[in-house]
Amino acid sequence: MAMIKENWQKALFAVFGFYPLCLCAAFLTHGEMQQASIAFAIAFMSFLYSNLTRFKRFKGLGFEAELWEGKQIEAEILIDRLGKLVSVYTHEVVLGNVKRGRWDNASRWVDTWKLYDDLTSQQKTINQNNDFAKLKKETDDYFLFDMYSYCAQECYEILSKGLNSARDILDSRFPNPIVDSEGHSELYAILVLISSPPAVSTTKITDFSNLAKEYMCYCEYAMVILKSKFDVTVEFEASSWAKLNNIAFLYENRPVKVTPKLLSWASKHEITL
Repeated sequence: MAMIKENWQKALFAVFGFYPLCLCAAFLTHGEMQQASIAFAIAFMSFLYSNLTRFKRFKGLGFEAELWEGKQIEAEILIDRLGKLVSVYTHEVVLGNVKRGRWDNASRWVDTWKLYDDLTSQQKTINQNNDFAKLKKETDDYFLFDMYSYCAQECYEILSKGLNSARDILDSRFPNPIVDSEGHSELYAILVLISSPPAVSTTKITDFSNLAKEYMCYCEYAMVILKSKFDVTVEFEASSWAKLNNIAFLYENRPVKVTPKLLSWASKHEITL
């Protein structure tokens, strides 16, 4: 019923145009060109009005016309292309900002996340629903890495004091000339092993696993070895250890919800928003 209500005018003009079209054919068979032309004009106008809503514009009886349907298809294609272009642009702009000047700007992460929010939220203004999950994941990778780097540095400064104490104890146990070379070599090899934290390459940040969790395992292992082999006790600051634990949790529970506290961890500065 709704379809009939919306299209009854079209149907009426189409039926009305069909009769003069038949008359036009009849006049033509009898060679009555004038009457055939009039009938054809009436039929033509009837068919035109039956499809009037499909036209964007037309110019007199000259006759220039544009169909809405064609323009709508073109618009849909352009909007789709625009959406893809905006998605690529947003991805490159945000990641470019993430990678640029990563260590010398206290407000860098504040600016980066503001840029991310501004660009992704603008999608709604052009009716785009691009999926930025990949961009969020990559940006989170760098964000977590910066938090981890500063926190790991804090922990290693404490661990290094314990390692230095262990070296002093090793030297006191095996003074020169070293008599028990085998015993010295064994302890020295153990000390070298725990002196090197997990290697990290900054060129492959998005490929890393849970660095904070791995670093905590390394620290715990080093603490046990230092105590058992050298009788050296290492105690990390509760705040630094809690940070590492939280960063490990954030890695496993993405996407990361950005807060002023996390921004300060990633920039080693107190952040006020």
